[in-house]
Amino acid sequence: MKNSEEGHGKDILKYNPETGDSEVLVPAWRLIPPGSETPIDIDGYEWSCNGARLLIFTNRTERETGPATGDYWVFDLYVWTWWKLGGDVPPQSLRNATFSPDGSKVSYIMDNNIFGVVYLTNL
Repeated sequence: MKNSEEGHGKDILKYNPETGDSEVLVPAWRLIPPGSETPIDIDGYEWSCNGARLLIFTNRTERETGPATGDYWVFDLYVWTWWKLGGDVPPQSLRNATFSPDGSKVSYIMDNNIFGVVYLTNL
């Protein structure tokens, strides 16, 4: 990622290690989720296996014990659609989100409950 030339947010880039060239895959202006006027502050992200979706981790908060929690969004790059994982759960209450191997589902842990793994279907 690098700072956007437009001055707000960061672009997601693809780098060629052999040539050092880079290409903007997702411009910062596309990284504005519903209800926001500015690009999302990305703490981490994961691509789906087919490269069609991004799983974005944001609003990271460190915990005294265990892994960090935060908020997760799925961003579909084909239709430029956003899904917020957990719906109306309290902010910064999700962790360990990851795509299923085929990219059609996302699992995550909510409220530190390892037995409450939720699967989103039909992304």
